[in-house]
Amino acid sequence: QYRDRAEAGGNKGVNKRFNLYVYHTVSKETKQLTQYEDFDIKFPSLGKNAIVYENGGYLYKYDIASNSASKINVTIANDFLTSRHEMKKTGKNITNYEISPDGNRALFGARGEVYTVPAKQGITRNLTKSPCMHDRNSKWSPDGKWIAFISDRTGEDEIFIIKQDGSGKPIQVTSGGETYKYQMLWSPDSKKLLWGDRKQ
Repeated sequence: QYRDRAEAGGNKGVNKRFNLYVYHTVSKETKQLTQYEDFDIKFPSLGKNAIVYENGGYLYKYDIASNSASKINVTIANDFLTSRHEMKKTGKNITNYEISPDGNRALFGARGEVYTVPAKQGITRNLTKSPCMHDRNSKWSPDGKWIAFISDRTGEDEIFIIKQDGSGKPIQVTSGGETYKYQMLWSPDSKKLLWGDRKQ
């Protein structure tokens, strides 16, 4: 006796939200099935025993026999192809660079890592070696002993320093990070760091 398709109707009721309605073809009666207040119903699709629709980013099933709606739990199996380990060339992904105070090495930031490279002979050093972390805005201290950088390795934006020769682990300088930090500057005596952040 009801129409053979489901529709989402709007501008009815006090909340002015699209909800699910049915229309009786004999009595000409329109009946509201759902009472959503925060989000509109979208894309209702009528099956044999139920109506499936989207509301607030979730899928729901409206059971026609029981006149009740329930959320559909969706699990998507993923092979996580984009997060698998792989070798990447960083030459085209350099985000910052500068020369060491003595001119013997160059400092580069690329793909979330911090490197130093010799001017002539020697090895390239990956100072941070931090896959799955983003180390950025590296800066050489004026005395040539330290590299400062910003990292999200704690889950927040914090400042770290590490010895320029790669010996030892990074030392965390700031804590309680709650906003994005911008490029740092060393004081001339290499004892202090100055930076700005998104809070200005």
